[in-house]
Amino acid sequence: MRIKLNRLFKKKSMLLSVIVLTAFLVFLTSCPVNGSPSQSSVIGYDYYEDTTGTLSFSELPSIFSDQPTKHNPTGSFLFGNSRSTFWIRIPLKELTSAEREGTLFIYNPTVAKAILYLPVKNGATTSYETLSSGWLFGVHKQDDHFVYPTFTLNQNTDFSQDAYLQLSSPFTQNYSLELLSPLQTAQTKDGLLLLNGLLFGIFLAVALLNLFTFFELTERVYLDYFFYILIMSIYQGCLLGIYNVFVPDYAPFLMPNTIFFSLLTMLMSIVFFRSFFSTKVLFPAYEKWAKGLMTAVFVGIILPLFSPSSVVNLYAHSLSVIGGLSLLSMAIGAFRRGFHQARFFIIGWLFVIIGVGISFCRNAGWIANTVVTINITFVAMAINSIFLSTALIQRVKQLMNEKEAALKQSYEAEELAQSRELAFLQAQIKPHFLFNALNIIASLCRIDPVKARKLLLDLSEYLHHSFDFYPDQKLVPLSTELNGVQAFVRIEQARFPDSLEVIYDLDDRNLPMIPPLTLQPLVENAILHGIRKKSTCGTIILRTVWTGDGFRFFVEDDGVGMTAEQVDDALLSEWHPGKGVGLSNIHKRLLAMYGQGLLITSVPGEKTSVSFWIKKGD
Repeated sequence: MRIKLNRLFKKKSMLLSVIVLTAFLVFLTSCPVNGSPSQSSVIGYDYYEDTTGTLSFSELPSIFSDQPTKHNPTGSFLFGNSRSTFWIRIPLKELTSAEREGTLFIYNPTVAKAILYLPVKNGATTSYETLSSGWLFGVHKQDDHFVYPTFTLNQNTDFSQDAYLQLSSPFTQNYSLELLSPLQTAQTKDGLLLLNGLLFGIFLAVALLNLFTFFELTERVYLDYFFYILIMSIYQGCLLGIYNVFVPDYAPFLMPNTIFFSLLTMLMSIVFFRSFFSTKVLFPAYEKWAKGLMTAVFVGIILPLFSPSSVVNLYAHSLSVIGGLSLLSMAIGAFRRGFHQARFFIIGWLFVIIGVGISFCRNAGWIANTVVTINITFVAMAINSIFLSTALIQRVKQLMNEKEAALKQSYEAEELAQSRELAFLQAQIKPHFLFNALNIIASLCRIDPVKARKLLLDLSEYLHHSFDFYPDQKLVPLSTELNGVQAFVRIEQARFPDSLEVIYDLDDRNLPMIPPLTLQPLVENAILHGIRKKSTCGTIILRTVWTGDGFRFFVEDDGVGMTAEQVDDALLSEWHPGKGVGLSNIHKRLLAMYGQGLLITSVPGEKTSVSFWIKKGD
């Protein structure tokens, strides 16, 4: 029930996000662009379509007098995708005194050529001054230096005459003309540059974040997203006329390639989608779908070689809508199949589709060019980048969680392996002791059955404590370990009377628990390889010393001692043929548990001391 509620909550959250952001975009497209009508002026213009593009300015008076022209009272010219050049007659005499101080805005950043023929008084005569704008002129523009072609009227203008405007664009012949007051002109310029600066700042931050993440994680998906943001930023710079202001020298090169950059943006979005969802492995059907879209993009790239720019522009916009819907559909499919990060793609691409749809309508001439409709794709892309960045952040979190889970499993597996290894080593030690004990008892059965019986009881006590041990039990009380040691010592003393003395010099403090089968093998080795090899009686001392942070256990004997080479061999060799498991196994166990193994000091022919440290409280 809780899982169902969580899923329902996630779906409602996604739906609420879509509704809120959609309402925001709709509000932007419907809100006034430049304030109240008293602050701006939209007057009717007559316009003429020059389908050949050969009409000169000197022919205009007769054209507008004798040829059929069109009149638009709204100031918006929805010419669509025509390849024609358009001439517009502006009746300056109809302007009020306030309007004559305004600035003429032509809402279309992709205008290649905008030439204003403005009547100017020269004493008693009037001549036409030519002012040029548009990306085709680069740094040689003669307008107010803005993302749109803008021309400011002045006091020398002869307002009794008509002004003429020549407009042409290889992308869309959709223009909106408006006169803005000086205050509104400043507000429009500052506001638009602030908006563009904010949105490009978001893109820059997102791009750098993913580039640094790629260098850190070396995952291709972050590099793909970096290039997607980079290409999209270049495309938006063309679409919004940013290069007309900041790099006018390069505008004549960049702007003709606007369609190419739009197709390249679509291509990178598909590449990023494939990389993020690992479609080649996880979604083979989507992989084929994505490759089909990539093929359509490549067709669009070579299409300008055979078709006019208006057709290519229509193809690119249509492909953007189709591609966006396709990526949205695939993201929905991935989400249904348990890829929860796809929900960010779903929301993000919904806004891209809305933005591209509005841009498509504007490009087709169905809605007017305004500050909002021109920038709507950029805003939608910025929203999309935020959601996709969130998806990538969730991906990093998932990778971190998977890494933590893998480390935890690794630690658990390592701990279990150590436990099993210790159990195996301890199992090897037990037969070694039993073999020696049974040999001793067998030898006493015929010569001293009573003593053999006592030794069997000692062996029984040892086995009792030994069988109480479980493989996962790492520590046992010291008394348990001492019972095993004492049982073994009694068996050895019974076998070799008056030849072995063992002294227990233990600290009176509360001694810690120790790893099982640690002291007994050390005492056994001291007896077998130290004392037994002497011809005289030997002594073994088992003592403890408090070190301030734990106890050090010593097993010392006055046997034959060991050379440095023998010490090294005892710690490194895990198996001694005919002698069972050696000291190296105890050394290895202690290293695994405490980071410190056995410490052996020996003087050949005199004595040997073997010690190990146990931390307090362990």
